[in-house]
Amino acid sequence: MAACAAGLGVHRLWEALPFPRFFEHALLALLALVAAWPLQRWLGWSRAAALSALWLLALCVFAGPVPMLAVAMLAAAAIAIGSLVMAGPVALVLGLALIAGTLGWLLPWPIHHRAVYALACIGLIAWRRTAIADAVLKDQYYGYRFVTITRHPQSLTVAPRSGVIFSVEAQGAPPLSYSIPSYLKGQIFIGDFVYSYYRTILLVIAILCVAGLWLLLQKTSFGRVVRAGVQNPDMVGALGISLQPYMAIVAGLGIGLAGLAGVLLAPIYAVHPAMGAEIITPAFVVVVIGGLGSFWGVVIAALLVGLVKGVMIAVGYSAGSTAAIYLLMLIVLLVRPRGLLGERIARFE
Repeated sequence: MAACAAGLGVHRLWEALPFPRFFEHALLALLALVAAWPLQRWLGWSRAAALSALWLLALCVFAGPVPMLAVAMLAAAAIAIGSLVMAGPVALVLGLALIAGTLGWLLPWPIHHRAVYALACIGLIAWRRTAIADAVLKDQYYGYRFVTITRHPQSLTVAPRSGVIFSVEAQGAPPLSYSIPSYLKGQIFIGDFVYSYYRTILLVIAILCVAGLWLLLQKTSFGRVVRAGVQNPDMVGALGISLQPYMAIVAGLGIGLAGLAGVLLAPIYAVHPAMGAEIITPAFVVVVIGGLGSFWGVVIAALLVGLVKGVMIAVGYSAGSTAAIYLLMLIVLLVRPRGLLGERIARFE
């Protein structure tokens, strides 16, 4: 936080911040929450369902009924597909990812017509109509259960399920390029194998970070509390342990590792406000393949995803590398819905 504030002040980045647009978006979000309240209060809808209805109404007013109907059918079809392999808050996102990956493989085929898409969506909606109704009306797929341990050791507060719909729009400076430091330039030769010296340093740093994180979670009292809090937060709270400081440290570690990765990747990728969007999709695929609650499952999944993308690029089919990792995710989930090494966590099932 201090580094970000210093950067904003020293480089005068605050001048480029889109304050008018930020306040416009904040006002629109507030108006949407106010308009959704009667639907929640009088009709018993979930917040996600009410906001979705308002969003579709706005889309119908400003874009027309046909785009609104297309978006609604796509969302319903995504829930229908996603709920087949993973029930929970990620059903919609997972369904959209699987649809995108499948369409990537089908691009060369002469089947891309609105009538084909409409019939496919209608078929999926009719087939999975019960799951879609549960998602929209019962808040089964859109809600997260937040557990908050208060300051009092023995008190436990469980907030009800609530849905969140958000939109992200990247604003800021144009992409910036950075060169590799001179003392890290060069190549490593191992027989016929040639590899960049800088990328080798990145690999070593990644291994050290993974090993250090594993030692922290498995060999320290801090790690034991964190793992227990993930598995059974109610029991941890009953033992008089407040999870808030532990989870704050975990969030700080995650942010720090993300910042370290951004600094190390700056000489390889251009730095721009939306660069996280290029990484979030493979990261999501890695977590789903590895499985919830499994540290080494995520590590193995990251290696598999990287290997699949590398092979696709090496054989000259780089355009299908993203579709390949989605296909890998689909195969893993069909064979093992919990992921490679995922644990069974009751509150997620």
